Amino acid sequence: MKLGIKLFIVIGVLPFCQLLGLNDSLGNGKKSIPNKIYLEPPVSNSNGSSVMPIASFEIESGSNAVPLSMVSKFAFGGYIAPESMNNYQSLLSSSNRMGAIQEYRLALYPIVGIEVNKNISLKTVELLVQDVLGANFTQDAFRLFFQGNTSYLGQTLNADKNEIESWRNRVIRFVFNTKSKFFGFTVNPNIQFGQCLSYTRISTKDIKLTSDQLGDNVDFSGSGYFASTGYSFGGNGYGLQAGLDLKKSILRASGTIANIEIKLQNFGFYSFSDVNVTSKDAIWNANGQGLSPDDYQNSKPLNLTAVQINASDLRFGSWFTRQKDSIVSKLNLVDSKRRGMLMSPFTIYAGVDFRNRNNFNAKLYNQLISLKYINVIGYIPKLIYLATFKGKYNRKKSNKATLFFYQIGASVGGFDNFDINAGLSFNALNFKGKPLVWGINLMGIESFINPSKWHGGGIGMHLGYQIF
Repeated sequence: MKLGIKLFIVIGVLPFCQLLGLNDSLGNGKKSIPNKIYLEPPVSNSNGSSVMPIASFEIESGSNAVPLSMVSKFAFGGYIAPESMNNYQSLLSSSNRMGAIQEYRLALYPIVGIEVNKNISLKTVELLVQDVLGANFTQDAFRLFFQGNTSYLGQTLNADKNEIESWRNRVIRFVFNTKSKFFGFTVNPNIQFGQCLSYTRISTKDIKLTSDQLGDNVDFSGSGYFASTGYSFGGNGYGLQAGLDLKKSILRASGTIANIEIKLQNFGFYSFSDVNVTSKDAIWNANGQGLSPDDYQNSKPLNLTAVQINASDLRFGSWFTRQKDSIVSKLNLVDSKRRGMLMSPFTIYAGVDFRNRNNFNAKLYNQLISLKYINVIGYIPKLIYLATFKGKYNRKKSNKATLFFYQIGASVGGFDNFDINAGLSFNALNFKGKPLVWGINLMGIESFINPSKWHGGGIGMHLGYQIF
């Protein structure tokens, strides 16, 4: 275990630079436009055509406090002036959230261009690579990590409790069609086999650091642990997850149709046999089982005093780096190997969209209201509203009108406070006489317009193939 990581545990490090990622899209090919915030391939007519997803890429990050400009600079590089850093930390509250999700998706079955055998109950087979990251952190932990204690000499920083967790998973998912009904809902179950390529968790408790006015004497107390599998292409943990997709349509006499969808995705576990853990004042199960401490013992304050230094060393804190070996030995960090099972970051989704079945020529195609929750640190239930409109454009060569769909909406919750969202979907090119359908959506448009003020943003791209 590297020394730098051990020191990070002590001050509750939160690697914000990793918290930029993509979002988990719930679902597969649907009839008409899907009833959720992400654009998947729509149909170009009203006869119930179906679109098979081929591939998609989605990325989304968010925070209730940290603006997008800071996240992007730490992710991709860039200078942050001290005054900007002061502005960032002034936006934080005593408790803050940050997170990111990303996903690559590729359909392995059905095969593009080959008609689906309707007698087979297997609907789709998908390959997914997912990154999920989330964090809860305090304002003082942010100050310690990004500004150190030099700016707060003579003060006490209460970093207190912080948590960060990250997953990278590779999944193969099998989705099935069934003829069963459940209170009028059609039932589409799925099962998936997962490999966890890497897993990391940092947790701190009661972290406190006090510096004197000169900076040559520091009192530190607190406990916590760092657990990591490292990265392995072949996987460090293996799991089994299941899901369920319930759908129901309600047609009113007025011609309005309401499509209801309820989803559970990625519900299951991962099993790990070799997790590296470094901890301070944590009480673990003695047989090596379990990936979280049973309890914490009282953390005794540790006094760190500079030895053989000059004024410049004090000002820049160089003495701390020079004495790191002796400091680490005083911290009594314990390294161990552990094994255990963890629940996968599952998703719950419920949505209903409304549309006028008797007026396909209306510009407003449908309206969606949905609620989404992902079981990851820093994520709160997200409420989504989305309106889908139809448009037309005339091709100059053929002089024919072609439909496209555009979406506008807003959401509150998730990793962010709120987002303004938009998207576009259209048919382009043909494969064996049937169109390939393209979609793109933007999340958190306000953050792209003013990244120094607003907190989250993302983009999704989708490609599908019209089956019939």
